Amino acid sequence: MSKIAFLVESHFFSKHVGVRNYFLSLVALLEKTNHVDIISCYRDTHGDLSYYKIHFKNRNFQHNNGIAESLRLESAPAKMMELYGAKLTGRTVTENDFYYCQIGGGIIKEQYDTCFITNPWLIDHNERFPATKIYGIIYDTIPNEYAVTKTLVVMALATRHTRGFAYYMKYCDHIFAISEQAKNRFIRFFKCSQDKITDLPPLIPNGYFDYVPKTEYSGKNIMLAGPFDLRKGLKSIPAIVNPVGDQVDNLIIYGDIRCSLEDIITFFDEIKVKNIVWYPKALTTDIQASFEISKALLFPSLEEGLGLPIIESQLCGTPVLVRNQAPMNKLVLEGGFVMEDDELDKASLALESMLQNNFDKKALSKEAAIRFDPGKILEIFRSLDSNL
Repeated sequence: MSKIAFLVESHFFSKHVGVRNYFLSLVALLEKTNHVDIISCYRDTHGDLSYYKIHFKNRNFQHNNGIAESLRLESAPAKMMELYGAKLTGRTVTENDFYYCQIGGGIIKEQYDTCFITNPWLIDHNERFPATKIYGIIYDTIPNEYAVTKTLVVMALATRHTRGFAYYMKYCDHIFAISEQAKNRFIRFFKCSQDKITDLPPLIPNGYFDYVPKTEYSGKNIMLAGPFDLRKGLKSIPAIVNPVGDQVDNLIIYGDIRCSLEDIITFFDEIKVKNIVWYPKALTTDIQASFEISKALLFPSLEEGLGLPIIESQLCGTPVLVRNQAPMNKLVLEGGFVMEDDELDKASLALESMLQNNFDKKALSKEAAIRFDPGKILEIFRSLDSNL
């Protein structure tokens, strides 16, 4: 058994949903056989680092990826934004769901065997964390590439990534990327040695570790996961869905708004379906129940470090339709489709086929459980550190 620290942002509960889901799943995986602390650090008025342990008051915090309760909205598209404005009262996670406890006497006395730095942009110092082994996690280099090659300027976030990546290169004993694509991009962008970095197999979110799926259909429903973000392909969704919109019983959406008000109003004006069920905040059980009653997950994201909703959907037995971009296209299992950027009409035909056919959800769920077995990640960790 090792004593492990996961170093997180101080306000990790309020941002970066996918990142939070990923590292909380690693915590759940490793704490089965190790002592794991989640810690954060602040700079005091003198500029010195102070460390705090974060304790959860409710273990469901991890299972539900930091969501305290679901907020469910249902209406025709034309009424949805009015309903959103009136009903946005669901409790979100706050400091009341966990508490901070300062580590008195300094972090060194904790004598951690291992520290996982959960994201590069939390680093604002140039001091090695006092643990025997330090590992850094990389999700993607998208901000860095956008700042250099794309029209979307994200220099501030790119700078914070770069600062953290430099820390990884200097202090970390090894770096883990959440996909082969993320690893290759990091090596190309930062000239990292192949021996310094390893890509991890796809990770099942911890809310699915003991999940037993239901496999019965309940109507012709389509799922969207976190679509209200231009990087998630928001503007392409109406063109894909509308040709089959009259065949759709419910368009089920989870995830809050990460685009402009104009963009989301335009989406609801353009989408042609009878009914929408939207969870701006969703507990894991509600997400799973929604996947279980759906015929397909439409996930036209333009770029992803991994694509956790693709994994979740298939664990629930629901086939996926994704853009033909790595690493997303490498996660697609039996019954799924990949689409090209300029062939949205073919994506609509694929979606229609998925709506009309009764797929073997039970077989897909079993295939996904084997393909995305979290034990494969433990094997990689233990090949580098036998104590994990």
